[in-house]
Amino acid sequence: QELSQYPEEVEYLWVPCSFIAPDGPASVQLVTTGAREVGVVTMVPVRINANLKTETVEELVEGKKKRHLHAFQFQLLEVERSLEELAAEGRAEEKLKKDPTRPVERWVRNGGVLSTLPPGLSDGTTITFTVAALISKLVGDARGVRELHAARPAGDYLKEAGYRQLVEEMLEAGEAPLSAMRLWLENEATTIEYLMRTSCFDLHHEYLAFLYRDLRRLSGEQRASRALQLCQLVGLADDEGVAVADAQGWTPLAR
Repeated sequence: QELSQYPEEVEYLWVPCSFIAPDGPASVQLVTTGAREVGVVTMVPVRINANLKTETVEELVEGKKKRHLHAFQFQLLEVERSLEELAAEGRAEEKLKKDPTRPVERWVRNGGVLSTLPPGLSDGTTITFTVAALISKLVGDARGVRELHAARPAGDYLKEAGYRQLVEEMLEAGEAPLSAMRLWLENEATTIEYLMRTSCFDLHHEYLAFLYRDLRRLSGEQRASRALQLCQLVGLADDEGVAVADAQGWTPLAR
């Protein structure tokens, strides 16, 4: 006790790696051997604690980062599946037939980089786009965000503001590829060539702008449906069209 950092507390020390842990308050007992008294002894009840899975402080800190990255990876798988479903429902293959190729020279002139194209799309003079390549590219954009998160030190995940930003970026990485696909399927002016050379996050904001412009020309039920879609994309309403309140009763719009 005299050597403790907290002298008002009583500490009991055991040999390291003995797996002994206190198990209740200590008591003072008079120890005897036959008829002979040995003396007064402090008895400390103990138990064997051989839990070798207990995490260290460093492992606990790293654990939050690992859980975030694991959730991000699962989201990427869901994004890829959703893109495939969206492409099938939106008849993406039929739209692609209207504008399937682009000269390499034009691609480069418009800001495209040949090294970013998936193998097999270009023969050196012409680029032939595919829906599968588009899905791979959009998922790749989102995966790039996960890679940036993986490079962040584990300590960043313990900072409230920083972690909130990481979560928001992960959620946007789950929505942006879908917005990009919808922009191509719904907007006749958008080409697959443009999608293949533009970040899905920029395309996400373009899709929001497209919906807003479309909203202004609609009326009645169509306008209401488009307005709900916009609210869902920016997080003001859930999939059921309900503005979900937080623990304090505030809705996203009220905040």
